Amino acid sequence: MPKDSFSELNPPQRKAVETIDGPLLIMAGPGSGKTRVITSRIAYLIKNSGVSPHRIAAVTFTNKADKEMQARLQSLLGHGVRGLTSGTFHSFCAMTLRIDGELVGLGRDFVIFDDDDQINTIKRGMKETDIDPKRFSPRSILSAISNAKSLSTTRRSSPECLNAMRRFFSKATQQISMTFCSKHTLFSIRNRRY
Repeated sequence: MPKDSFSELNPPQRKAVETIDGPLLIMAGPGSGKTRVITSRIAYLIKNSGVSPHRIAAVTFTNKADKEMQARLQSLLGHGVRGLTSGTFHSFCAMTLRIDGELVGLGRDFVIFDDDDQINTIKRGMKETDIDPKRFSPRSILSAISNAKSLSTTRRSSPECLNAMRRFFSKATQQISMTFCSKHTLFSIRNRRY
């Protein structure tokens, strides 16, 4: 590890970098050097502890953080970063499912819907179930689905909305299943609060 990057660490950060036995939880606020600690720790594990990059997964929340982590690792390790898995939680999970999804009955050709795909599917389902988009916007139905998933309850929704959702789900679920699952597609409405 380059001496200058290690010298930038304060004592608690250095301790986190040098702790290699057992799990380690790093809790710190924004701008406190978490990415520096994590990348320094990865470099320390590879250079000082002989851990193969193939055995390390660096997982972040955002694409921006992942790009920053990759750039720092490249700076610290150069070609030593080859083989290291780095990405967001979503990309890491998608990669894992592409590799091992068949173990849980999921083919490698599944699709994860982005926001536009989700809205378009909701619109098609609303059209097929005669739900008026002027009365319930596709975005509000998508939000209700997300909230129901998050809260495991729909008690905050109006009875009218609940009835519309029940009609929508009963008809749309069948249609979605026939259309998408027959093509080995994974239908995922992700919670946008990640």
